[in-house]
Amino acid sequence: MRHLIFISCLLAGLGLTRAAGSPDLRFYTEPSVVYAHFKGDIHDAFGASLAIGTSFRQVHSLALEVSYFKAKTDFDSLAIAFNPALLKYRYSLPLNHGWSAYVGVAGGAVFERSTVTEYSFFPAAISSAPLRNESTSYVTRTVYQRDTAGAIGAEVGVAAHLNEQVSVGLGLTTLELSKSDITTKGSMLLVNLKLAYQF
Repeated sequence: MRHLIFISCLLAGLGLTRAAGSPDLRFYTEPSVVYAHFKGDIHDAFGASLAIGTSFRQVHSLALEVSYFKAKTDFDSLAIAFNPALLKYRYSLPLNHGWSAYVGVAGGAVFERSTVTEYSFFPAAISSAPLRNESTSYVTRTVYQRDTAGAIGAEVGVAAHLNEQVSVGLGLTTLELSKSDITTKGSMLLVNLKLAYQF
């Protein structure tokens, strides 16, 4: 996973170095609403993301995108927060009437934090507080765990350009994740509804 992050950073650095010599270099910011779909026992979730990047030669762009969403699981006491940090390269295909499509690749890391609520039951007779028609009482304890998974994948999308600076778009990113102490090796699909502003 560390090798994947290093290679992604290296490629992004090389791309930015080449882009710096481009006369039409522009920067942009792109907040979005995220819908995350998982396979297996992790439920779908909604969240938010923010990308900051640069576009050059009209059709190329490089960006760092950071997202956050928290998903429930089939286990009632377990929830997992996901924080993907991805380096993305896109190649845009201009279409008619102010529209464009794009394809790209993504790589980086997904920071994970699990929250487990543990219940300890004991007889009501030793409870310090009165109970209402209950024979047992319980206390809870929350346990947290953190780990990181490597991520690599591809994305496609479309954008409608409202003017030279503002556009709205819809993007799909599919990621393959490495195994972590929290999740098994698997895949993740991210759907982003975006609003971009180019400087």
